[in-house]
Amino acid sequence: MSGTQGYVALEWIRGELGNTLHNAQVGLEAVSESADAATSMRTCLTAIHQVHGILKMVQLEGPTQMTAEMEQVAQSLMNNSITEVRLAQETLMQAIIQLPAYLDRLHREQEDSEKNYLPMVNNLRAVRGEERIQSSGAELEESDGPDLGPLTHAASGEVVNAYFQGGGEGNLPKIRTRYQQSLGEIFRKTQARKNLTMIGKLFTMLVRLCGDSPTGNLAELGLGVVEGVLKGGIKLDNQTATRLKQIDDHLKLLAQAGEHGLSMPVDEDLAIGLIKLINGSKKETKRISALRQRYASQAPESEEFAIGPDDETMSAVASILIEELNSVTDKLDLFVRAKNRNTDDLAALLPTLGQISSTMIILDNAEQQAAVASQISIIKELETSGEPSEDVLLNMAQALIEIGVELGQRVVGSEKGREGDSFANLDEAQAAVIRETRTGLAAGKDSVIDFIASEFDLAKIEALPQSLNALRGGLMTVNQLQAGDVLKAAANYVANDLLSGSQTPELGQMDDLADAITSVDYYLERLLDNPNDPYLQMLEVAETAVKKLGYAVGTEAPAAEVVEGAAEVAHPVMPKLPQT
Repeated sequence: MSGTQGYVALEWIRGELGNTLHNAQVGLEAVSESADAATSMRTCLTAIHQVHGILKMVQLEGPTQMTAEMEQVAQSLMNNSITEVRLAQETLMQAIIQLPAYLDRLHREQEDSEKNYLPMVNNLRAVRGEERIQSSGAELEESDGPDLGPLTHAASGEVVNAYFQGGGEGNLPKIRTRYQQSLGEIFRKTQARKNLTMIGKLFTMLVRLCGDSPTGNLAELGLGVVEGVLKGGIKLDNQTATRLKQIDDHLKLLAQAGEHGLSMPVDEDLAIGLIKLINGSKKETKRISALRQRYASQAPESEEFAIGPDDETMSAVASILIEELNSVTDKLDLFVRAKNRNTDDLAALLPTLGQISSTMIILDNAEQQAAVASQISIIKELETSGEPSEDVLLNMAQALIEIGVELGQRVVGSEKGREGDSFANLDEAQAAVIRETRTGLAAGKDSVIDFIASEFDLAKIEALPQSLNALRGGLMTVNQLQAGDVLKAAANYVANDLLSGSQTPELGQMDDLADAITSVDYYLERLLDNPNDPYLQMLEVAETAVKKLGYAVGTEAPAAEVVEGAAEVAHPVMPKLPQT
């Protein structure tokens, strides 16, 4: 059968193949859930074998080669001959899900190329420990790549000595802490320009400390990317943010490696990704020009699965995942607010989170999938360790919210309403949380009034810190991070300054405390009325009020004790990023 006839034959067999692949997917999903895993795995293997046989008959090289590798992986899983079982299952699931889209593309375009299937074929071979198959154009691609020598060659002894003599080992943790703080604020879309400028200063410090080493040259690339973003030449999108997060991962490894860390090569994917951002900048600076010359050749495109789902499919999957994440955060909010907590209620979230993790394979986002897996692990640990602390619950809620925000970037037509903490659509569950929070804030204001009227009887505000922190927990679960942080600052002031009884408060301070609580309440009132146009100025008023009390938003200690600037990087303001 000729190639053309094979493409035509796809019209007749695509439906049958789709149904058979669905059976394979159901079987593989059941492997981790069924008590009889062998039967489920055999169902998956049988279905893949049938698909391979059909495609072999129509003589389409790419799909035949891909399904042959899929069958090999399924057979190895059946025989328990694979070490990394979970990775093999995930890779096989990804292939099963992407194959129908690949076949649709073949039928539509009537032509195929290695780039459509070879990346997945090599991934399937890798999980079995087999060598990768080289593309016929591999040598040409390799010659077109940039010279990564500056990012991989070991640092000289002189550079290493200068690093330690300049206090690099002691300053690195401080730099990384401030880097995480600024990057966290960028992920929250808070004062992006200010925090990018801070990251630029930190990169400058790293260049000075690390010199001509892989890390020093990485920092130089990062500085070029920051300049490009600030000049408007590089878009601050999910890809750019991911590269900046990967730099933090490198800094963590540097800190762990000690004296050998300075010669540690930069991850190739990170290096090529940053060079691509530099080469793609629409604006030119002296640094960007120098970096382009240093890494002169065009970085090769990273391997992507051309067989992957289209944007519309990805958008639909992301929307479904967002809804499921919202259901989890709603239940988590109820758990946070419950007086009598039962860890069984947390354990009940595991099936949904497991399904979310599996579905994320379609989006090919390992970082988000790992973040969900991390929350699953935390809940499983809590089943044996007992009731979790407030911080654990809030961190869990925030992690799920951040995943939802990233997924929102996958949804077609969702650009509006992403800025700040506002809602594009305030559903009834979120609105209920906001209304309940307003009720709690009203009680908080009454406590402050009673405290003043009683000539500062501490019993009147004894429960206020716990109440404010509980309200903050609710706001965190509905992505109102800025308002929640104001309540945390107010709670810290009450707990540390008022309940300590060390000094009699002034009436001006009580006015500031009341202003903070009232301003958050006004903001939430406006949010309920018009989610797309919240009264953000009221949050600024609230932040100013708690800052006057000595507790700037994000700090655990009074503002006077927090060191500002890049020279003294200490007292992490709000380390929102998980330390992976």
